[in-house]
Amino acid sequence: MPSTRDEHATSDPQAFWSDFVLPRLVLTKGVSPRDKSGAVTVARQVLNDELSAMHLAMCSIRTRINSLCPISALPAELLVHILELYVSTKPAGSCVDSGGHLGWIEVTHVCRLWRDTALQSPGLWSNVCFKLGSQWTELMLARVKSVPISVHWDETEGTQESLDFISAHLRHTRELSLAGWPTILKPIIDTFPSPPATLEIMELGADATITVVEGSNFELPGSLSGHRLPSL
Repeated sequence: MPSTRDEHATSDPQAFWSDFVLPRLVLTKGVSPRDKSGAVTVARQVLNDELSAMHLAMCSIRTRINSLCPISALPAELLVHILELYVSTKPAGSCVDSGGHLGWIEVTHVCRLWRDTALQSPGLWSNVCFKLGSQWTELMLARVKSVPISVHWDETEGTQESLDFISAHLRHTRELSLAGWPTILKPIIDTFPSPPATLEIMELGADATITVVEGSNFELPGSLSGHRLPSL
């Protein structure tokens, strides 16, 4: 005799899922909208929990469908290379005014494979964005792990919180570009590790709207000026 599993595999999908859900509906059997003891609220929560569970089941089916697409047969390293090319053409935060503010990060919402690939590739997150808010900045810095990062910060767009993020990750910063008041930039520069072996490019400048006043300049700290910097 065929097993229950075999019967499910050959049965009509609609009939299968209709039969499957009936025992779950029994959990709220007998509850009436006229009940005043809180049973209605509990029943609605139970049913919403069932919907959430079914949504996860549907996601699993969609994932399986996507796994049968030709692109899913690409080697992981090739998919990463494609994503790297997309990152370079559509950086995060580059299209804020047009509504596509996430830029390349939107690919992580396409399917589970692309999301998992992006999350397992720290290099994709190395160009840290400050335009999307501190939550996204912190998330990108967490996903990049210890991979060398590129930081481009402008006083007109950044916040004090973003400066704190920069200071905390100077040790693995490869490219640093800062624009703002010297009094704002100096505390960051002073926190550079000694010597900053990862740093390859550094640009310090003032915004076009800033008027430099006497006494606002500062000297580079010893961690930058007092050591040999082979990468810079």
